[in-house]
Amino acid sequence: MLSYSAEWRYLQVFDFGPVDGPDIDLSIREINFPFMEEGESDTITIELANNGSNILEFDWTYITHEDFSAETQLEPLVPYHNYSLDVVYTGNSPNASGVYNFQTNDPDEGIVGIQLTGNYTGINVGESPPDFSLPIVANGSGIFNLSNQLGKVVVIAFFAPW
Repeated sequence: MLSYSAEWRYLQVFDFGPVDGPDIDLSIREINFPFMEEGESDTITIELANNGSNILEFDWTYITHEDFSAETQLEPLVPYHNYSLDVVYTGNSPNASGVYNFQTNDPDEGIVGIQLTGNYTGINVGESPPDFSLPIVANGSGIFNLSNQLGKVVVIAFFAPW
């Protein structure tokens, strides 16, 4: 059975049932570290799993920006097991951006990358958004206040009119 899932920049196809061979799965593919002063550091843990029936091996791993660090010598991962990896950001430069790359023996995801951003000034997944108000300009009138929407699903889409 196939299932399709779309995120902001990725289309994922899932084939349910046993996976013949190694199969890498990451709990997150983008990490945004909040703003911090120079020299301060923060750690975010990701889960790396092998959902396949063969050992998952890593040919190489590397990080493309020196403000980020993580384990780069990963041990082979036996079928149906996972382990945690800590990714550390040390604030040394504004808007640090890099990628934590893995090359594996997974036949459909040979090279996998986790996008890394440091001193990120936006909201991260799982954080509460700040309250805001916007005028309602279509299909109604008045003011929209996010704080009045607690417990509801809110989808806000901004469109460029050109």
